Amino acid sequence: MDPKQKKLLDLADGVDLGKLTLREISTRIGLIPEKPQLIKHHIEQLIKNGFLERDLLSSTIRKKKQRNNDFIVLPVLGSANCGIATLFAEENITGYVQVSPSTLPNAKKGLFIVKAKGDSMNRARVGAERLSIEDGDYVIVDSTKYAPKNKEYILSVINGLANIKKYIDDREKHCQIVLESESTKNYPPIFIHQGDSDIYKVCGIIVKVIKRPD
Repeated sequence: MDPKQKKLLDLADGVDLGKLTLREISTRIGLIPEKPQLIKHHIEQLIKNGFLERDLLSSTIRKKKQRNNDFIVLPVLGSANCGIATLFAEENITGYVQVSPSTLPNAKKGLFIVKAKGDSMNRARVGAERLSIEDGDYVIVDSTKYAPKNKEYILSVINGLANIKKYIDDREKHCQIVLESESTKNYPPIFIHQGDSDIYKVCGIIVKVIKRPD
């Protein structure tokens, strides 16, 4: 999500944006007050995408409350390569996916989607449904969880490249972390010495796979 939009949502947690001028909002989120139209643009985008709601009668603009019968709107942050790392990981929203509440009953803040690319995780078994991750599938990531347990599936970034892998905690025995593929093909694992753990980033834990239509 655009950093400005995230700041607007954080502000909307406790403030009615409709009661503030665009210049006041700019100042509160640390932007140049001389660019109020930029704030208006981002507010309109957040309303359009279901994150904020406007009441025309009372002129309020507040963060939209999730109701049980509402569709859940998740941002898509591009594609993640499930094979040899060839795609640069850019935290830019490329679109939104709506899912019904029953599809994601434990929905919470911090969830986003990446679209899988490649076949190196086509034998994975994710979640209670034990679904594989195949090319074109939508993979839901919990960005609030970045300390994975052994054998969990993660989205990580190494040298600016995104990968979906199985996390193997081998620090106690061999002082290393291993990122494994689970595929019908033979993809080599990625070995990371525990002393070099700062050269890769865990972006979140994979919590669900939404299969592409056949």
